[in-house]
Amino acid sequence: MFSLQQQLAPTAAATATAAAAGTVATAEEQQQQQQQQQQQQQQKQQQQQQQQHQQQQQQQQQQQQQQQQQQQQQQQQYLQFRVYLIY
Repeated sequence: MFSLQQQLAPTAAATATAAAAGTVATAEEQQQQQQQQQQQQQQKQQQQQQQQHQQQQQQQQQQQQQQQQQQQQQQQQYLQFRVYLIY
């Protein structure tokens, strides 16, 4: 029995250290996962910001188009008025 305990003791110690090493590894893995998640979130935020920027550009383009349309309308009205004066 005594010899059995002597044989079991080192294996028990080995499993204990392995278990401890396992917890360290999982802690590191968790940190890595968290970092990856944070990076992904940052990327998502950047994408959202880019989308917002694109939307703003589109709005500006629309405003420019509206201004151009208004100018064209004014020119047409002016031409019609001149034609009326000639007649």
